[in-house]
Amino acid sequence: MSLSGNFENPANPAACRNYGASKARGSHLLFLDDDDECHLDFIQSCVSHLKNFPEHSFLLAEHLEIRTYSSQGDHQSALVDTTSPVSVLGDTFPPFLKFGMGCGFVLSREFFRELGGFDVEYSYCEDTELLLRIHFQGMVPYPIPGQGIIVHRHLETRRTGDMNTCNRVFELEKLVRSMDSSLQKSPAFHSHLLQHLDKLRSRCSRVDQFSFEGHN
Repeated sequence: MSLSGNFENPANPAACRNYGASKARGSHLLFLDDDDECHLDFIQSCVSHLKNFPEHSFLLAEHLEIRTYSSQGDHQSALVDTTSPVSVLGDTFPPFLKFGMGCGFVLSREFFRELGGFDVEYSYCEDTELLLRIHFQGMVPYPIPGQGIIVHRHLETRRTGDMNTCNRVFELEKLVRSMDSSLQKSPAFHSHLLQHLDKLRSRCSRVDQFSFEGHN
């Protein structure tokens, strides 16, 4: 295995993932966050699936393990089903839209190239932006049986605090505006996204006082 870093724009996750994809040599891409881990059998399960269905360009494990850590370092684990539709206000939306690309999505390199990769205008919600573009093309991931990724959730991460929360609010508002006409066709996820935005706004008590990074 070779390691390569994006030293030109290391703080932008979208740019880093695009850089990694440009260096990859396989037919498919697996995206992971730096604090998550791949289950031992997941890659082999994907390889076996693609041998039988090489035309499948979008995969996701049926289950994720989410470990939530306390400040003392102990954690609670929950197994999450990625295939059951999410219900909001009497409507549903595909559950994969709730997850980030680091949760073990697999895309063919060709499909990723057709999408144009991640939009580097987004550095806080680049996952949501790309997954919405995929969703609006009518794509859903083919489920890979078993457990895929262990997602580690810590109370404090590198991208918390008022400034980061406010920048996330700014980007999500920008995303909602830019995709408004498409989001109207998916009212359940639109409602979910607006509810999430309200929660973020409530955590960013000084939102009006900030000059957002790169947007002032």
